[in-house]
Amino acid sequence: MILGITSFVIGSAFLKFGIGTDLSDYRDAVQEMEIEAQQKDALLDDFERLRLSVAQRNQIGFFEWVEIDDSIRGMLADGMLDGRESESLRADIDRMHKIQGLSPARESE
Repeated sequence: MILGITSFVIGSAFLKFGIGTDLSDYRDAVQEMEIEAQQKDALLDDFERLRLSVAQRNQIGFFEWVEIDDSIRGMLADGMLDGRESESLRADIDRMHKIQGLSPARESE
């Protein structure tokens, strides 16, 4: 029983750390992009807000995070965001805001 609780606590801490690190990586990738300043600022703010929220109390599950992370990394991989990718990224950010219980994300367009 104690081993199970300890494993859960360690796993939760590891997930929280991993998500926070990934959100920081996304911020870095967006910072390097040549996109409209308003869109860039909104994305940077969203990722930072999510990072702080996750650091306080993570609500995102492991398998859900794997799916979100894969989606976002795919969109940011080439260093550019086309219209479809911007919409998909906004949907992923809104999904994370909802999971974390945050108010709706700031519009980036």
